[in-house]
Amino acid sequence: ANILIVDSHDIFLKLLSKGVKSMLPHANITTAYTGLEAMEKIETARIEINAPPLGGRKSSSSSKGIFSTHGFDMIIIENRLKHYKPGQTQYGRDSKNLSNPSMQMSGSSLIQRIIYETKAAMTSTASTSTPNLGEANVSRRYPIVIGMSAYLACDEAQLMASGSDFVWGKPPPKMNEELRDQIVSTLMRKRNIAANGPRFV
Repeated sequence: ANILIVDSHDIFLKLLSKGVKSMLPHANITTAYTGLEAMEKIETARIEINAPPLGGRKSSSSSKGIFSTHGFDMIIIENRLKHYKPGQTQYGRDSKNLSNPSMQMSGSSLIQRIIYETKAAMTSTASTSTPNLGEANVSRRYPIVIGMSAYLACDEAQLMASGSDFVWGKPPPKMNEELRDQIVSTLMRKRNIAANGPRFV
């Protein structure tokens, strides 16, 4: 499993990474501090699927029909993201960066953007895929998205409205088999995988 954790506080990134790793020991964990960094890592992690396009249509990424799809299986995002990394100050940075919407992205806004772009990519890929690739295989790349906040009483409704599959507070729930099974079953439903099909972990 490939997992992305987004939080502006280094201590939370380390603790949450450790907890997730204890629940999913074979997971590959990537971290990001800001919405912009998260989007860059999502783009870098995209998986390319080789498939000749139908009717002579060509992928925008390659003339050989290489389609891009999601590379992360689970993304955990803190709602109250800062717009700068640890070690940087909020002031004195390039003012042009402050006008970039990605630099000012909250966790819930980032979740909305991830879901929108993932659905758009999946729809585009499915519409141009061959029978051998199949829409069902493409749909397997939908990730689980988890919104998180230390101020859950204030942020829960916003995170749910953004499209989160789960909403966690801080500290997060116990990283045990029960939680793992909830995550796995939700991911399987999103990717339309039968109970006896490929496993997430």
